[in-house]
Amino acid sequence: MAQGKTRGAPDDLFEATFDQYAKQLVRGIPAGLGRWFALVPRSTMSMAQSVASRGSSVESAVELLTARGLVESSPATSSSKYIVLNERGRGVLRREFVPDDAKGLSKALGIAGSVVRETSSGKTKKKGSPLQRWAQLAQSEDMADELDREVERAARKKEAASLRRWIDTAVPFARLFRDRGDRRMEHAVHRANRRLALIGRQARDRRHLGNFLVRDEQVAALEELVRGESDSWALHLIGAGGVGKTMLLRYLTGELALPEHWDLAVARVDFDYLNADYPRLDPGLLLWSFGEELREHDRTGRVRSMLKKAGHYFDNLRRDLLAPDATPMGDPTTNSWFVAAVQAYIDALRAVERPVVLVLDTCEELAKVRPDGTVPEAVRATFRILEALRGGPETLHGLPPDPNAGLPNLRVLFAGRRPLAR
Repeated sequence: MAQGKTRGAPDDLFEATFDQYAKQLVRGIPAGLGRWFALVPRSTMSMAQSVASRGSSVESAVELLTARGLVESSPATSSSKYIVLNERGRGVLRREFVPDDAKGLSKALGIAGSVVRETSSGKTKKKGSPLQRWAQLAQSEDMADELDREVERAARKKEAASLRRWIDTAVPFARLFRDRGDRRMEHAVHRANRRLALIGRQARDRRHLGNFLVRDEQVAALEELVRGESDSWALHLIGAGGVGKTMLLRYLTGELALPEHWDLAVARVDFDYLNADYPRLDPGLLLWSFGEELREHDRTGRVRSMLKKAGHYFDNLRRDLLAPDATPMGDPTTNSWFVAAVQAYIDALRAVERPVVLVLDTCEELAKVRPDGTVPEAVRATFRILEALRGGPETLHGLPPDPNAGLPNLRVLFAGRRPLAR
């Protein structure tokens, strides 16, 4: 016990010292103004005055913050008409004045967002301005859902610049909530980044296809997979880097899948880009990544509805897995939330109403087997999930495949540099 206390003493001393340092820096700053400057990315004097308590002087507070090196710019120190704190200033003020729980933070942000909306003028009042985007998220009842909606609008119109601006606005929110144990905004930002990457990838694919040399034998192999009557449901493209695997995938998604050719719904995921949370903390990430691209193949509205339903199930499962008091879970792909999500994905793929091809690019990870002969968790989960789509969600509980419960016509295309492990 004594050794444990000795090791912890330096941390305790650091925390105590930092607390004293922070309190010194914010001494004399009214709580309302401190919370305001800690949360709002930029503020005018008039905006700040609207949240100041009776008798408080915004000018005096800004002078104190400036003198203590916490302000990046203000009307008194630069030509900018905005008061903007630097990172150190934000950190100190947040430590002292911002609630340390997610619920309290949401309430404080909602109040600040309302004030921004009510007091904005000129350029700051213009819809789409950085401060109005911030206020829109801050005021929303469900910030992650609000970000998802704006990302969906931008992605549908292929407006990469708009999507990027929403991501930039959302990142500070994600950090604030993550520090308070709520990772929903962090996951929403991750989803937004995936949509942005998809827009960029599709644009690159279109550019590269101008130099593609069609090889009939390769196209024939793809056609046999996706249009043939064979029981074979997967094909693996193997080859060293630079031999043309990715170009062939581009040709499939950019040409062959079009209605005037094979009329396919193709979704492609680069396996290397699945983050470290998959599958232990985020087992739905693979299906969610496919779903982001499948949204574009929705002709009736039902696909998006089913994908949204699955997304809620995945959110519930992530919440349970990431809860501070969560009990250890065995295989998360057997969890009831995950099984329900797989069923929703099967319903979504059926609603596409044309052949679906799922592509896993750069899938070297799937070729790995540990030195002791065991298969890594990510590899095992990936094949279990794909088999559940084809044979029905009950295969996750060890039951035999049921053609009526799954998607026996689903096709999967792997691309990598090494043969896959069993």
